[in-house]
Amino acid sequence: MNLKKTTITMLVAGSFAVAPAAFAATGTAAPHAAPRVGRSTVTTTPTTVEPALTGTQIHQRALAWIDEHVPYSQTTYVDGPAPYVGPYRTDCSGFVSMAWGLNTSDTTQSLRGVATQITDSQLQMGDILDYNSTKDPTDGSHVVMFVSWANAQHTAYLADENDGQQGAVEHVIPFPYYPGVMDGSSTWIAYRDNNLVPPVAPPVTGRVTGKIAMVTRANGEVDVVAPLPKTGQLVEYVRPAGSTTWSARPISGAFGSSPSLSLSSAGALDLVYQGAGGTQLWRAHQASTGASWALDKVTGAFGSDPVAVTRSSGELDVAYVGAGGTQIWIASQPSGKNWSVNKVTGAFGNQLTAGLSSDSKTLDLAYVGAGSTQIWQTSAANGSDTSWSESKVTGAFGSDPVLLQQPDGKLDVAYVGAGSSQIWFATGTPGSWALQKAVGAFGGDLGTGLSSNGTFDITYVGSGSTQLWRTVHPVGGSSWAGAKLTGAFGSEAATTMQGSGTTETAYVGAGSDQLWLATQPSGGTVVGKIGTGTTASAS
Repeated sequence: MNLKKTTITMLVAGSFAVAPAAFAATGTAAPHAAPRVGRSTVTTTPTTVEPALTGTQIHQRALAWIDEHVPYSQTTYVDGPAPYVGPYRTDCSGFVSMAWGLNTSDTTQSLRGVATQITDSQLQMGDILDYNSTKDPTDGSHVVMFVSWANAQHTAYLADENDGQQGAVEHVIPFPYYPGVMDGSSTWIAYRDNNLVPPVAPPVTGRVTGKIAMVTRANGEVDVVAPLPKTGQLVEYVRPAGSTTWSARPISGAFGSSPSLSLSSAGALDLVYQGAGGTQLWRAHQASTGASWALDKVTGAFGSDPVAVTRSSGELDVAYVGAGGTQIWIASQPSGKNWSVNKVTGAFGNQLTAGLSSDSKTLDLAYVGAGSTQIWQTSAANGSDTSWSESKVTGAFGSDPVLLQQPDGKLDVAYVGAGSSQIWFATGTPGSWALQKAVGAFGGDLGTGLSSNGTFDITYVGSGSTQLWRTVHPVGGSSWAGAKLTGAFGSEAATTMQGSGTTETAYVGAGSDQLWLATQPSGGTVVGKIGTGTTASAS
């Protein structure tokens, strides 16, 4: 976005020189210079009625300056995104004025005249935290925009601000602000724009591009995460165990694509995704069922198609394809520690899939080699993230690989054969593979599940159609049993297995953005919409 800049000469008082103590909401120290107040005797000419915006729209406007790294200034005015262009002063309160689409660049004091005070517990995306110094109102005040909570304890949050050191920035900071920075003469007060449009229940549809993420918890609850059309807002859909009714809620502050879910043995759920409009990878953590999501960046990780797995130690590993290339990387965060990022040595390709051994010590990746259709597999044993052993899946050429690990340590890789729609199945150990056709199975967009007895299920979209199919391969066998998922038509299948052996497949309905769930077996296929209050219906 090209932002027009105007400089206006005016008298401005000095700024703070007090630096706060380092803060680490995600385990990384975050040095921060003191903020500077928004102050001006110059206003812009109103050109439009002040708009009614949603929190998401306010956040997207804020990101326009953040993405451009607009520097802090009390004398410079810069355009905001259309249709509420401004221009706006590029200090802290001018930044908020721009995000709210106001007719003028307000100050930290005058913003309160267009807003309503709320409690801290009511904070939502687009609200502000405002500090007005009684000792030095001009140069002792500051304002920060709230995006989302960064942890379940509400001691840190994702904030947008324009400060004296970093300019327009989005980062995690302590609540309500860095200790020791302000002069102590006042308190931080939460406010909401009077024109803020209240949040509405998310639609029961959802996708942008990429994957649907799906897991079944130990208690039988099913969780599906998918991004909404147009906005990229990630939404969590939950169906409790034994129920046919879904609930839906947006994951506050989470916008992006290609979600991947990983469930820990303790019941915590991690969502990893590619942030909207960029290559920065993000993680949202849910400590338990129904808990708030806490967001943080996967520090140093930039790329696409992330795949998340959680080891028994609690370490979260995220494999991904590096931005602008084919080098595969691994980002790891041991429980309670910082992220570390390392190359997967010798691994270049795309279409990643991952699996973890039954003892959670060996991490396996499968992928399509760069510039070819050869499928490769690489392993990191004994909990290592830096020592990789790579080999070809001998004879396997194709796309869309999906990897699972059998309890006995053998690996299974399903894929679509090169130059055809025939689905193939490779099983074995690194360096020793046996290949067979999934007899009668032709299609793509594979989803897989592994039952407790080792039966391998593949769901897929039939070749030349939108009909979903399922084919089953018994452990140690050579036969395949396939059948239509009656009434299920769509794409982007994601599959999970219930403890009873029932296969459940989430998918995007053909010709729409509606999410659906197909369940089999249950006396035949059961197909129902995924969304708020919807129930399954037999077909």
